[in-house]
Amino acid sequence: MTRTWLVHRASCVRSALVALAMTAPASAFAQPEQASPPDPGSTVESPSPAPQRDAEGAADETTGVARRGDGGDRVLGDHVFIYPAFFDSSFVNTYFGVRARVGLIRVSDIPTDAGRLHIYAASADEVIDLGIKITRWLGVFGTAGIRTLIGTNLKSLAYAGATYELASGGGVLVRLYQDDDRGTQLSIRGSVSHANGQVSTLLPILQNPAGSVGEALSGDLGEVTRTPVTVFSCRGALAFAQSFSPILSVQAALGIGATEVTLEPYDFTRRARSSVSARGVTYTLGLAPAADFRSLGVPIAVMPEYVLLRQASSTDLRVSTSFDTQHLLGLGLYYSGRATLQLGIVAATQLGGEPVVTSMGRSARPQQHLGQFILRYVW
Repeated sequence: MTRTWLVHRASCVRSALVALAMTAPASAFAQPEQASPPDPGSTVESPSPAPQRDAEGAADETTGVARRGDGGDRVLGDHVFIYPAFFDSSFVNTYFGVRARVGLIRVSDIPTDAGRLHIYAASADEVIDLGIKITRWLGVFGTAGIRTLIGTNLKSLAYAGATYELASGGGVLVRLYQDDDRGTQLSIRGSVSHANGQVSTLLPILQNPAGSVGEALSGDLGEVTRTPVTVFSCRGALAFAQSFSPILSVQAALGIGATEVTLEPYDFTRRARSSVSARGVTYTLGLAPAADFRSLGVPIAVMPEYVLLRQASSTDLRVSTSFDTQHLLGLGLYYSGRATLQLGIVAATQLGGEPVVTSMGRSARPQQHLGQFILRYVW
């Protein structure tokens, strides 16, 4: 009896140990702080981790859209922004770029003794851009360029002559606010610029034909037709950027400043050059929506631009210290396959310039058509 009882007890203990051993893995798996190692032979894939953002706010490679590290600070909310061609941007970046611009200026119905004169002049600009990012919110920038203007036919060549202008400038950019999740950025810019050149035109002869006869006889006609020009400007601007999706965005800028224009026309009576200066307030209001189809597999971006601006007009066909309020309409087509590269062409029309004034009246308002090639590398 006693032996049978002991055998029965041993069997019960053995059954309890087996049950405890079977439940131990399940208990270990249930502990939140202890995870069992994966089975080497298992074919079940672990779930992919959620995309992370680095310290600069760039999306991880798994997003497949854009990384800020690939395009500098101009990637915002998974959208790669394009630098506007005609007004200030809000992005703090290190970049180097070249802009080449050609234009055609048309002035109709200029009143002269020989009848109404129609002038066509071609302009060409070459500009180098440089930006240096000092911190995430502070950068400096600079530009240098040359502008030329020359008549395209005999009458225009005689009237417009050969005008040139050398310009340089620079400034500071401070990022005031950025929200990468909402795709919003606001910056402030301050800059100064200086331009020096000359306007060569027969306009002084048309404005004072009687005095020009005497100058022609005295041999000073070349001095009459050449007028040195100096322009100094300082300005500040608020620049805004907003992305709505990897495809759509908008940029805007509001700038205000002051410009001083100095002309040195030839004085008929003193037979020497005088100095005439004028100061005026200038402003810029720019708006540029954009659509980038890169995320759809098409590396093309389109950006129209509208700019309302008031600027000095002395380097146009007129020798004048006046200021013009003009409207600029542009459309840009860009390659967007690389976030570090901005490559595109822009066509634009500038309207609203003041007429040319002679002793016999006023011309029609000038019209200017522009074409621009842009190449900029960003890192």
